[in-house]
Amino acid sequence: MFPQNTQNQTDVTPQLANPFQLEVAKALSKDMAVLQKNQILTADILNKLGELSKLEAEIVSKNSNAKERTDFIIKMFTLVASGRIK
Repeated sequence: MFPQNTQNQTDVTPQLANPFQLEVAKALSKDMAVLQKNQILTADILNKLGELSKLEAEIVSKNSNAKERTDFIIKMFTLVASGRIK
C-alpha cells in the first residue's frame, strides 16, 4: 500500500493533545451547534408566521370581528417562539 511516515504522525500528536486547544475546539463546536439550531428554529418560526398570516387573512375575510383575536394569537406565538431562541 502507501508508505506511512510515522515521524509526522508523532509530531502532530502533542499538538492535538493540548488540553487548551481541545477545550477551545469543544467550546467552538458547541457554539456552532447552538447557532445552527437557532438558525433552523428562526427559519421555522418565520415559515409558521407566514402560514398564520395566511390563515388570519382567510378567517378575517369570513368574520371581520375575528381580527383582534387572530392578532393576539399571532403575537403570542411570536412571543413564545422567540423566547425559545437562545
